[in-house]
Amino acid sequence: MKQNNVLNLQLYYLPVTTAALLFFYWFLYLRVPANFIVYCLAVPALFGAVAIGICSDKMKFWTYNVPDRLKIRGSSAHLMALWYVSTLNFTLLLLSESLFAETNVVSTLRFSITFSVIYCLMGTFLDLLNVECDLLIVRNRAARKNLGTVRTVFSYGPYYFGTLGLLFGVVSKIGHYVIVEKGLSSYLFPSIFIGFAALSIPFISYFGYVYYQIVKYRRTKQQ
Repeated sequence: MKQNNVLNLQLYYLPVTTAALLFFYWFLYLRVPANFIVYCLAVPALFGAVAIGICSDKMKFWTYNVPDRLKIRGSSAHLMALWYVSTLNFTLLLLSESLFAETNVVSTLRFSITFSVIYCLMGTFLDLLNVECDLLIVRNRAARKNLGTVRTVFSYGPYYFGTLGLLFGVVSKIGHYVIVEKGLSSYLFPSIFIGFAALSIPFISYFGYVYYQIVKYRRTKQQ
């Protein structure tokens, strides 16, 4: 598959399809409150722009090899925000019935695990396309050893996307409980911040620790 086709799929077709479904299916047909839709859009947008932006632009664990015309001041953080908004919300749309079911411990766990499995498959598949087409440059041990696209992506994909899916599943279900079931609309912005923190802190902590170890090793080696 050509690079432009993969890029168009993820930056145009998927976002437009997701936005259309959120509006026509959730907002118009299911009458989902607008503030909950805002919540579902804002949390992954902040996660993609801030947390993943830091890991990519600052720590350089991976780089999105997109045309310069799509970047803002050399950064692709806004594209990451769009990517995570699209993929995470598209998965939510697939599981709408479970998401909108009454929230309790069992339903939250069931929804989150199901979400994790589906998002793991989706994210890993899309990264296979991205790495194969050189849209995503990964810098890990498998990539340095030139083990090929499949082994490189499978060295991190299932763990990364599975964990993110599990966390976002919990965050989505709790957000629905607070904003929709309890009707606490005034808690929208605190809920967005808490959801963003719940996704970001584990990933920034992990990658930050790995980055620190890499820098420490390089300094020790230079001495």
